[in-house]
Amino acid sequence: MTPGGGKQLKISKQPYPMVIWLAITFLFVCTLTTDAQQSATQPQEWKLTKIAATGLSRYTVEQVAKLTNLTLGQKVDLAILDAATLRLRDTGLFNQVTYGYRYQNDQLTVTFKIEEAVWDTPVIFDNFVWFTDEELIKAIAQTVPSFDGTAPKSGNLTSLIAQTLEQLLSARQIAGAVEYLSSSELTGNHFEHVFVVKNLNLPVCALHFPKASGIKENVLINAVKTTSGGQYSKSALSDFARNHLFQLYREQGYLKARFQSIDARLLADANCKNGVDVSILIDEGASYTLDKIEWSDNLTLSTKELDSLLAMKPGEVANGVKFDNGLKTIKAAYGKKGFIRAQFNIATTFDEESKRAASHITVKEGAQYHMGLISFNGLPMGEAEKLQKRWRLKTGEIFDTTYLDDFLNKDLDPKLNARLAGIRAIPSEQNLTVDVQIIFK
Repeated sequence: MTPGGGKQLKISKQPYPMVIWLAITFLFVCTLTTDAQQSATQPQEWKLTKIAATGLSRYTVEQVAKLTNLTLGQKVDLAILDAATLRLRDTGLFNQVTYGYRYQNDQLTVTFKIEEAVWDTPVIFDNFVWFTDEELIKAIAQTVPSFDGTAPKSGNLTSLIAQTLEQLLSARQIAGAVEYLSSSELTGNHFEHVFVVKNLNLPVCALHFPKASGIKENVLINAVKTTSGGQYSKSALSDFARNHLFQLYREQGYLKARFQSIDARLLADANCKNGVDVSILIDEGASYTLDKIEWSDNLTLSTKELDSLLAMKPGEVANGVKFDNGLKTIKAAYGKKGFIRAQFNIATTFDEESKRAASHITVKEGAQYHMGLISFNGLPMGEAEKLQKRWRLKTGEIFDTTYLDDFLNKDLDPKLNARLAGIRAIPSEQNLTVDVQIIFK
């Protein structure tokens, strides 16, 4: 026993464990020494003899090599390779870029490992009336490999496109700076990259619908009279066509009408300086009549009630606007009964020979909600208590989505209505209740 009370450690008489331990230690020391020697002897720079790339589908190795600004035969070091990698990342063409390298003596091969970005966002040239879209796409493709009129949703590619467009303007001696805008700044959606020449005076002096037949051209022109005579913007006109003109077509049963394109050219008209002649091309398709409406999974409202609320009959024009309004009425009827999550899945089939359309509507009623708590925020206690007494939808009763409008229109003092700052309806999925907060300023 040792003084500490533990057992004495015995050394085995067999030599093998110690030999093995010494061998492992020797190999470890040798490995460290070899790595240190390699690190110490690695050249500080090399002659670039080959550029390779992996992960490519849209681009070629040659296109990637051009974007790096590297040239075969030049002297490179790790800082130069790092900078080349950063240039590739900054183009916005790729989601991720790394590199590896190997060398023999002073000859080096670098391999860029690339994850390509998805190109799914349209690029809109808003008021470049001096060029066709084809000319602009071809010019940008000289700078941006494989550019086809689309771009990734994010990244720095938009800066490169803007620079190229400014160079085109300069080459044509056209004054103006190019500004990039996301379409959310123009039309409220987020699916387009828009490039605009700032501070232009380009009034719309003439407007045409060359393919119009189902709806008279003058009707369409009158529909956009607020735009005609204003400043030309392809984005604004396209948005107007999709969201407003097509409602005219849907009212007449042209359920497959599609916006095609906008053509614009400068006019040589002394009465309209710098004026633009605009042609909006629409594929109207055919006008359909209603064949039938079928319903399924409706439990709370009968098929007869749904048909009455939709207010469409077989044989009449398949009026898409009337159909949409009918569904809104039906949704309100479900909301009145507490089904605040009611949804409708619509499957429409077309008989092209008879030009008739039939719709099958599957109703997803969801759960029925009840009234939770009502609160009036931002008012003195006395005023809030008075409003509490006027609120007739009691806690626990079936929630009626239409009651809130009735209350604001009929039971709320006009002076308080002017102070209204916000309304919040807060559903509880656990309790199937809806709390209402009416906020005053």
